[in-house]
Amino acid sequence: KLQAIDTINAKTRPATSLGRAVPGSIYLKDPVAQTVGADPANWALNCTVYLLRPSASNPYVLLPIRTTAAGSYQISLNLGGKVTGSVTLHVNGANSGSITIGPNESDTATVSSKVTVSLPIGLSVLRFDSPMGSGDFFIKDVVVE
Repeated sequence: KLQAIDTINAKTRPATSLGRAVPGSIYLKDPVAQTVGADPANWALNCTVYLLRPSASNPYVLLPIRTTAAGSYQISLNLGGKVTGSVTLHVNGANSGSITIGPNESDTATVSSKVTVSLPIGLSVLRFDSPMGSGDFFIKDVVVE
């Protein structure tokens, strides 16, 4: 039995695939690769955004990510549409502060502040919730650098 267990343990294992590797931009919805929960509504911008609606009851977005090295990382959001407000960021269940959202004065884009967080090596879960602001937040992607 022990030899069989040793043989099983000696086999090569596939790399961890849960969570997107960071640092980098994490595109939340790819209409080709992700059809579960895809929304054909106009606000979904061809199924490429997640909606956080301040007027909804307990709205949130969960995002698993994977780091190859523990350390400090800055997290920000890319959004569609001009809005102002904030979104609370939780990392692995702990409140890490608020990301402030506002219009870019030079064009029609919306920009967010960066929140610095400590991430352990391996899998972490980001949660964006408690949106407060002037309108709906169309989250295109999350930047972790």
